[in-house]
Amino acid sequence: MQNALDSTPEIDPESKVIMMNFLRQDHTAFFLVAGDELKNPKSTSPV
Repeated sequence: MQNALDSTPEIDPESKVIMMNFLRQDHTAFFLVAGDELKNPKSTSPV
């Protein structure tokens, strides 16, 4: 993620720090779980 931010000149340095701090917290786990659920959707949905 850091490489992606570093290679995007349209994002100012302060915003890059804020984004990395956001992703370093437990938000990364959320995105990993969400991505896994998108790849392997359950066949039934809870009611």
